[in-house]
Amino acid sequence: MKLARFKYIAVLTLMAGFSSCSNDVESVFPESSANRIDAALADVQDLLIGPANGWLMEYYPGSAQLFGGFNVLMQFSFDGHVTVASESAKAGETATSTYTLKQSAGAVLSFDTYNSVFHYYSDPDAPGGGSVGYGMEGDFEFLIISVSPDEIVLKGKKSGSYARMTPMSVYYKWDEFLSEIKAKAKEVATYQRMQYTSGDNVYEIRQQRKDFSVYKIYNGEQRLERYPYIVTLMGCKFYNPIMFADGESVDGVVLNPDLGDEGGFMPTNDASGVFLPSYPSLSEYIESKNWFLCYDGLSQWAQSRWDVTRQAFGDGGEDMTYCYLGESLTILGTYWAFNFMNPTATGFVELQSQSLDSDRISISLGGVATKYANILLVDYKMSAMLEPLCIPGPRTFKLSSDDPKDPQWILCTDENDPSNWFKLYRAKVYDPLALK
Repeated sequence: MKLARFKYIAVLTLMAGFSSCSNDVESVFPESSANRIDAALADVQDLLIGPANGWLMEYYPGSAQLFGGFNVLMQFSFDGHVTVASESAKAGETATSTYTLKQSAGAVLSFDTYNSVFHYYSDPDAPGGGSVGYGMEGDFEFLIISVSPDEIVLKGKKSGSYARMTPMSVYYKWDEFLSEIKAKAKEVATYQRMQYTSGDNVYEIRQQRKDFSVYKIYNGEQRLERYPYIVTLMGCKFYNPIMFADGESVDGVVLNPDLGDEGGFMPTNDASGVFLPSYPSLSEYIESKNWFLCYDGLSQWAQSRWDVTRQAFGDGGEDMTYCYLGESLTILGTYWAFNFMNPTATGFVELQSQSLDSDRISISLGGVATKYANILLVDYKMSAMLEPLCIPGPRTFKLSSDDPKDPQWILCTDENDPSNWFKLYRAKVYDPLALK
């Protein structure tokens, strides 16, 4: 009888739609619809309180799953209370609140009083991400899609995202499980760039914030497709399988530290490919990160040009806290630029870069500069600092580094004038004009 009621949950929504349309149809059930709903919800509650170690929820806040998935542990009690822990909370932290089961255009599980652990994902003050006023836009009311002793499938009433609940293993203490999940998340996150190779097909993969972004070619055009994931004890599982052009799909991956020189991922299903780490070229590194400059990292000729600026700054009472090449975000757009910070103000001068090869880059002067930058360029001769970079331009540089996979500095040597070179540093360098 209970199995029939479990199946009945799936059609509660359909019944709710019909109940208001016809009062003349003779019921084929021996009980009233209200009694059947109450009995089915009671059976769901029996399921919720059944597992000795509670439930593990795979929870994806938001309609687009922009933040990926989160492991949430829940222990339900018969008196309507639920205790919650999650991978986003502090070690050993739990919170207890209430839940209800009700019929509202379908069977609904509602976490109806505030729970600091669970409502973290729906808090509009955005403690975990998203913009203030919206937060991660997670759900706390769920339509019950299907139920069984082994799995409960839910659908967020607001977002439409699916959540899957399975009984939590009795062999794990909650804090131990979540500690292992957090450790595995750090391991998985280190693989920011990958290639998936299957036969003759190679796909570029980028990873950030619990998301595999796959570059695919459609009709000669490159497109980017997102595949959010949740971390598992072995690797991660995707919200939807990654679909490749050759018909192959990947449901999830297992992190294998022995795969290749630096480890990689193997599919959890029978897909034949592997995910191996790849790395940006030096020119891509320059264009994608902030790189700091300083007087000590310049050739003798380049130092002579910075001397002009240093003298003018000293005469005019100006100073420079640090300067770097990198993106500058403004209300008008994002610019790759020579950025600087002085004790009283910041500014930038737009530069334009072109990656010519993995170890060659061209830099030229752009057409945008902040008002303060224009003052320094002219009145304080800051333009002399830009001569080694791009004046007269464009200048083309040959690139080398201390470590091509994880460079802490990149040496840029002018191809047309070997006496002009400079180093870019990953770490922030203060007082760049100082003689050291």
